[in-house]
Amino acid sequence: MIQMTRRRILGLLIASVVLLIVQAPAFGQETPPVPLKVLFVGNSYTSVNDLPSMVAGLAEAAGGRKIDVDRHLVGGCTLEKHVKDQKAIDKIREEKWDVVVLQEQSLRPVIDRQSMHEYARLLDAEIKKQGAKTVFYLTWARQHIPDMQEGADPTQSPEYAKAMYGISGVSKTTDLETWCQQQNAGLVGGLNGACLDISKELGAGVAPVGIAWKAALAADPPFVLHSQDKSHPNPTGTYLAACVFYATLLDASPVGLPGKIKHGEKVLADIPDDQAKRLQEIAWGAVKGVAFTTATAHASEPHPVYLIFDTDMMGDVDDVGTAAVLHALADQGEVKILAMGVCVKNPWSPLCMDALNTYFRRPDIPLGVVKGPAHDRASKYAQGIAEEFPHALKSAEDAPDAALVYRQVLAGQPDASVVMVSVGQLTNFRNLLKTGPDDHRNLGGTELVKRKVRVWVCMGGKIPEGREANLINDGPAAAYAIEHWPTPIVFSGWEIGQEIMTGAGLRKAPEGTPVRRAYELYNGLNDRQSWDQTAVLYAVRGLDGGLADYWDVVTEGYLHVNDDGSDAWRTTPDKDHTYLVRKMAPKKIAAVIEKLMLRQP
Repeated sequence: MIQMTRRRILGLLIASVVLLIVQAPAFGQETPPVPLKVLFVGNSYTSVNDLPSMVAGLAEAAGGRKIDVDRHLVGGCTLEKHVKDQKAIDKIREEKWDVVVLQEQSLRPVIDRQSMHEYARLLDAEIKKQGAKTVFYLTWARQHIPDMQEGADPTQSPEYAKAMYGISGVSKTTDLETWCQQQNAGLVGGLNGACLDISKELGAGVAPVGIAWKAALAADPPFVLHSQDKSHPNPTGTYLAACVFYATLLDASPVGLPGKIKHGEKVLADIPDDQAKRLQEIAWGAVKGVAFTTATAHASEPHPVYLIFDTDMMGDVDDVGTAAVLHALADQGEVKILAMGVCVKNPWSPLCMDALNTYFRRPDIPLGVVKGPAHDRASKYAQGIAEEFPHALKSAEDAPDAALVYRQVLAGQPDASVVMVSVGQLTNFRNLLKTGPDDHRNLGGTELVKRKVRVWVCMGGKIPEGREANLINDGPAAAYAIEHWPTPIVFSGWEIGQEIMTGAGLRKAPEGTPVRRAYELYNGLNDRQSWDQTAVLYAVRGLDGGLADYWDVVTEGYLHVNDDGSDAWRTTPDKDHTYLVRKMAPKKIAAVIEKLMLRQP
């Protein structure tokens, strides 16, 4: 055995120390994060203007985590063809990707949703085997067929159905009516429905590019995103798509990134700063509005919505109908009711609410009441329900402060997980924002809401402008709460529920049930407007795109509320405010609501 000399040993030690010093990061510096490895599988919608490189360029400009991209792109290719020619699967197996993006052919989600979903499942299974996550690329409608985005009932939009039928190429084998029946899900749900449904089923992410495109095309002035063929993107359209992918993949806002993106010496996009900022804001709003991004998609089954419900349970009877809808959705596993609050001073209102919760076998739901000055008026039904049906609460004075109940409940929930719904005055919401730190959380009310609440769905306001009871009956509270609320707000305005008539169907309900009895006391079991039910229905089923065929949404602008409670929708500045717009026939929505109202525990 050769013995090393002391001098040689000392030399090796010195060399090792020098090597360690050279390789180690400087003091105070962090090792840069490992780049995110992303594979794009798709066709020309991805390759035109080199979307993958543009996404990587945005990440490079941001100076944080980089995105390393690769691609397998074949013009006109469907997911079915990608599976059958095996090359995409070979590419997925080739390296250890973090994310694989799947882009379906632009028409397939509408004209053959079943096929899209079948082959999406096969590719997702391969992706999961490699330890990667799937992100679906939700694309945009063709310029001349805008109904592609969210779909439409063929009977309500026959021109859309005829256009898609002509494109499908089945006119020689299938008549229009039969084809519409076969493809109804795709026609009604459109691109959004097809993509959001499969992402929920598989627990995958979704990059909502088409949703962002729709918002940009509706901007004032509108952006031009399509190329001359009315199908593919121009550089501005691809830049918007890249901003959506940046936000989706890194769960970070693209606002503030440059509008000029280069790949080597080639300029991929050169968007003026003001336009780039607007596109970035639209992209970030679209991503925040979709729950199943790569940051949040982690389960193969959708979870119930975690919800706090605030009601005025006093004047109109639709509050009772809304409580019935909420309990029916809870019985079906669609929602978990975390807490309830009553925002008015009528002493019978919280007892009525407690009686309803007891009847629906949820007597333990935390129930709070407004403390301090608040709206009050007589009720046609609250006392009757409280006196005729059992409940544990003895008096309104015995109930805790709703704002403090909300604080306690929010403190125990995961960040950005709670949906709050208001169907009355906003006194409790204003009071919540003004609370200070307590034993449950060392945060003030606004910061606690910002951390724990995903979105607030508010039945309130007349849009585009007017005076509506939930806002004007405590105008200062409404103005303060809406102006200072730190998370997105969705408004279901007076005009949404005004034409949706429910209540007469409760004559089919068993006699001696509280929901039927409340409508009997209120108007003799006749129909009544369903203002409040729309807010709960949207909060539970609509936030992730599930009610795209019920209502359109407007995302640009904000609702301005004066101290007297009057309101007006303003287009600038753009805030995290959205309002619903009528789409489906009111009678069809009424049938859905009334079925839920009739459900017995």
